[in-house]
Amino acid sequence: SMARTDHQPVEACDIAEVVSETVASARDLAPSDLHYRLSEAQTPIWAKAQPGELRQVLLNLLNNAAEAMQYKGDITVTLREGVGKPKGIDLMPAGEPPFACISIGDEGPGMEPAVRQRIFEPFFTTKAIGRGTGLGLPVVQGLVIGWGGVVSVDTTPGKGTTFHVWIPQPNVTN
Repeated sequence: SMARTDHQPVEACDIAEVVSETVASARDLAPSDLHYRLSEAQTPIWAKAQPGELRQVLLNLLNNAAEAMQYKGDITVTLREGVGKPKGIDLMPAGEPPFACISIGDEGPGMEPAVRQRIFEPFFTTKAIGRGTGLGLPVVQGLVIGWGGVVSVDTTPGKGTTFHVWIPQPNVTN
């Protein structure tokens, strides 16, 4: 409930456009040693989300990636559509396939398993006092769950982290 900040409807929106605009904004503010690599979608990618909330999700994940890399290196953002239900993740989405998946990967230090287990826990943080509240990732997960999706993570200590945002796509009948 703490993640539901407004009462805008969840509807089909072009997430490729929202991702492109959000990455462009992040890129404009980034220091010169931080680079965003976005695989631009050639056509709209429709998914059931609230655009303002999606921007909040993306900015949080992009900022976390930048901080993990100390604002140096590459952050890779990819989009896929028509994806089946994710497998082998901690929490399954309530929505039904097909899904759109936004992946945000960094070249940071990755996470140890004990940290990885707690990242969506409210008030858990690895940041120094005064640098974080431990609410960013729980809010991100709460927003995405509200759309019928889920956030998953792949991480390897010393090799980086990739967050995957799974968002249900509208059923299209021909």
